[in-house]
Amino acid sequence: MRERTAAVVVNYNDSETTLAQIRRIRDYAALDRIIVVDNASTDRSLAALRAVAGGKVTVLAAKRNGGYGAGNNLGIRYA
Repeated sequence: MRERTAAVVVNYNDSETTLAQIRRIRDYAALDRIIVVDNASTDRSLAALRAVAGGKVTVLAAKRNGGYGAGNNLGIRYA
């Protein structure tokens, strides 16, 4: 069985930078999945990120902003 590799990207109120990162890495053959965690943004980040969901990109919405570590843990548990 082949191992699968996922990247976790955490976003908080900066969908522009997060979307740029997704564009940079989405065609990497080494990545099977990109998991984007919106860390309870207070702007329109979640809507912008959901617009690119699909294929290897999954967008998760954290219920609260527990910090960078909590966002990463949410993504890792999903993976």
